[in-house]
Amino acid sequence: MQNEVRQVAPSAPDSKRHPEEELLICCARTNADSETAARMRVLLNADFDWTLFIELAVRHGMLPLVYRQLKETEPNILAESRAESLMSGFLAITVRNLRLTSELLQILETFRDQAIEAVPLKGPVLAESAFGAVCWRHFGDLDVLVRPRDVSKAKKLLESLGFHPEFILDKIQEAAYLRSEHAFHYIRAEDNLALELHWRLLDRYLCFSLDNDEFWQSLATQKLAGQSILSLSPEYLFVYLCVHGAKHYWERLEWICCLPAVIHAYPQMQWPKIIDIASDRGGMRMLQLGLLLAHELDGTVKTQRPLNLMKKDPIAMALADAVWKNLFASRLQSPESEIYRFRFYLKARERLWDRLHIVRRTTIRIPHPDSAVLHHVRLPSWLLFLHLFIGPVRRLRKFGLHGLRGLVNPARISL
Repeated sequence: MQNEVRQVAPSAPDSKRHPEEELLICCARTNADSETAARMRVLLNADFDWTLFIELAVRHGMLPLVYRQLKETEPNILAESRAESLMSGFLAITVRNLRLTSELLQILETFRDQAIEAVPLKGPVLAESAFGAVCWRHFGDLDVLVRPRDVSKAKKLLESLGFHPEFILDKIQEAAYLRSEHAFHYIRAEDNLALELHWRLLDRYLCFSLDNDEFWQSLATQKLAGQSILSLSPEYLFVYLCVHGAKHYWERLEWICCLPAVIHAYPQMQWPKIIDIASDRGGMRMLQLGLLLAHELDGTVKTQRPLNLMKKDPIAMALADAVWKNLFASRLQSPESEIYRFRFYLKARERLWDRLHIVRRTTIRIPHPDSAVLHHVRLPSWLLFLHLFIGPVRRLRKFGLHGLRGLVNPARISL
């Protein structure tokens, strides 16, 4: 069948990688063909560091998919003693995912009873829709989006359920936070359950607003544990995943393998609609980057087809190469990662106006009370506006001129 013909690009399964890294990439192909399965056997029989492999799988959120792939292609491996940590890790994730799913459904029911339109993001919803069951994604918290008008009511409901905000804001601080941020962080003390209450789909400084009236009108419904819930439409979901990945320079392999999984899960996805959503917001480069990563991993006609609808972007291709090159780089597990992330996202935006706004909004964000910024510059609430002047100075000292290089020509931004 044509749709199953694999056309893998050479950059994803680089032969120069360590066996543990290459096997993890093979496991990310949820529809592995016979060639991939044969390569997996070779890697497992080589000088293979199983402890390092499990560490990489955990770091990249891949433990459930590793378990599934090995179960399908090399089930005998799971019977060996070296696979005990994989088995126990998968079972622990499954139990936690089921509990989080149950908690999410109860929260959504509470919101629904109070006429609050709430949309769960990623987490169990993405696991169910993209991979077929909540056990196949590793997620540690819950994310729920509500309309801005419902934030106050939603906060009170969460607090009535035992959730407490990560930090306390007075009225002036909260007003500033609502203007500049996108979510409140909540923790339930009795079990450390973390939940983010969103009133924007994405951080405001990203300059990529998805949740307009059209977005809310496009919401779909899907089944989760037998219950109907609101969810993002496939078109908005795919764009959202591309922007979220670009924001974090695609540092986790699991985020990449979600893209082809969504493409295969929604064969009727409207690619012209997706292109319109991205184009209207200056996100064509991020969309093409996501599609390049999806195709380099999956290599099927289904992931190639949307790329054929787009003009090739050399910068998107360079960014894709950088993702694969740095996927396992230890230097990005350090303070350097924040600078890299800033440059990566700037380079991923094609419009000058957006890049200028990203710099402006990143620079003058009002810090919340627990922010490290306030440990250096302590100001009372009524003087928070001074951060509009302090922020640019601190950012310039931190990033230097390198962080701003290439604003006019993003091809010059070095990674």
